[in-house]
Amino acid sequence: MNESVESRTERMIEPGNAAATTNLSTDPGNALDPPLSQDLADLAGWEQDILPAPHECTSNARANFMFRVAVASLMIIGLMAGHGISGDANKVMFGWWLGIPLMALWLIIILEGLLGMATTHDHHLASFKRFLLVVLCPPFRAAFSPAYPNRFIWLPKHDWVSVGKLNYERAELGMAIPMLAVTLLVLPLLGIELFLASWLEQHLWAAVIVHALTAFVWFAFALEFIIMLALSEKKLVYCKLHWVNIAIIVLPLIAFLRIIRIFRFFRLGKASKLIRAYRMRGVVARTMRLAMVFNLIDRLLERNPEKYLLSLEEKVSEKKAEIEALEEKMEEVRQRMAEKKELEKAAAEAPGNQDGQPA
Repeated sequence: MNESVESRTERMIEPGNAAATTNLSTDPGNALDPPLSQDLADLAGWEQDILPAPHECTSNARANFMFRVAVASLMIIGLMAGHGISGDANKVMFGWWLGIPLMALWLIIILEGLLGMATTHDHHLASFKRFLLVVLCPPFRAAFSPAYPNRFIWLPKHDWVSVGKLNYERAELGMAIPMLAVTLLVLPLLGIELFLASWLEQHLWAAVIVHALTAFVWFAFALEFIIMLALSEKKLVYCKLHWVNIAIIVLPLIAFLRIIRIFRFFRLGKASKLIRAYRMRGVVARTMRLAMVFNLIDRLLERNPEKYLLSLEEKVSEKKAEIEALEEKMEEVRQRMAEKKELEKAAAEAPGNQDGQPA
């Protein structure tokens, strides 16, 4: 059974836990920013420095249930999405046996969202926006809820964790290896799709298996994106940095909408090629990201100090060039602002403007 927020609070304020008590706060605004450099051992621990106030979360049982409902809806959507494997496989997956459970899960999310809006202590407009998000995209209920603001999210085995840089890095570190394994699964699946396409068309059972495995990869990408987006403080910046992941998630959904006669102009053949291209690009991007997370490139370069020093000098030069470019843009903006003020002042002092208002 998961440990409740109250029992965790009591445990943290027991004698001997003075260090934990020092950082304990129910107000996220009072939390100090975590250090930029964290050891892997520190990031691996999920001891919370901040606990949610009662109005910033729901019960663990409710959060656990809704998380599972959202994940189940995401799995079904992944199976029903058009992954470009085979038209016959799409027809098998796009049936009532998946559609009815999806509608039932969707209804649960809508009803729970209405309850959340009715009982929330957050601003009603913000709660309504989150309600629209989970109604239009039910899987987002795994990390977003109309019942409470997006300062904390509920995760299995960790209960409520605060949104911010530290838990973002913890989640990224924890999911790095599993997601790399899932990403590498793309390579054999792409090989089967490219070189055994005619064989898949002739053997429906094989096409369905490949479709299901591809749906699992899509599901993993989508779930990781939802969780990491929720933990990110700057969500628009996260979306810009991970636009390849967004393309991998969205393109099969567009193909799915093409099947139900929405986006008719979007050809399935073209969709399949785009999906494969972005999957391959995702493999490269994720591999590079994993290398950055564990500093693999730096560790290899450190074996040769001369080359490592040159690489560091190049990075410093690049950063300096970026800073100089930003400073030039700032100076241009200052000049335009100064010119605008001078024009307004000259217009205000013009002879025909006795009231001192701009002409």
